[in-house]
Amino acid sequence: MRLTLRPIVYVLIALALFAVLIVGPSAWAASLGKYAGITVPTRTPTRPFTITSTPEPAPGPTSAPAPTAAGPGPVIPAPTASPAPTIPAASAAALTLTKQASRQEAWPGSTVGFTLTLANTGAASARQIVLEDVLPPELEPGTIQGAGAAWDGRTLRASAPVLPPGGRLVISFTARVRADAAPSSAVIINRATAAAAGGLKAAATAILALPPVELPPTGDGLPAGSRSMR
Repeated sequence: MRLTLRPIVYVLIALALFAVLIVGPSAWAASLGKYAGITVPTRTPTRPFTITSTPEPAPGPTSAPAPTAAGPGPVIPAPTASPAPTIPAASAAALTLTKQASRQEAWPGSTVGFTLTLANTGAASARQIVLEDVLPPELEPGTIQGAGAAWDGRTLRASAPVLPPGGRLVISFTARVRADAAPSSAVIINRATAAAAGGLKAAATAILALPPVELPPTGDGLPAGSRSMR
């Protein structure tokens, strides 16, 4: 039985190989024809994925946020300068100057005495006191009584570092009426001024009248050469 089947198997294998050789190429061509014109895309190689890092900027000074359109920000009032303190008038110094003459009329060649009194009527001390009396052309300087006063030409000057509240500075001096003072001048005006630190000022004036020329004797009992004072 085995000896009879082996040749048959060999015959069948040979027929199959023959069919493959004869029919196979045309069948493969027919089966592949329906796939003609189809292009199989080729895979493009991708670039390697690289991760890069960006350095962060260094922290800087923080700035105030800009105002938005929602509305204005809070308004900070500008600082205002404080007003300078004012000193009430009742607590400041005040100067008062008076000038008195020993007579109201004077003949040429006669001597007249004057007294200057500078008083501080305020509640604070007056400082850097300066007192001046400039003689008019009809008077010549005489003697002085009073500390800190002296003649500077025809100007009497006196000074004091401080004058306390209620304090007084008194200066007395004499002046001689010039012999050539014309009686027609009528009056002699003598003015004095005082000043102190802080703008304090005061002034006083004395007026002398020049009588008319001497009258001749009238037999009314007046001695010869005497002068009548009107």
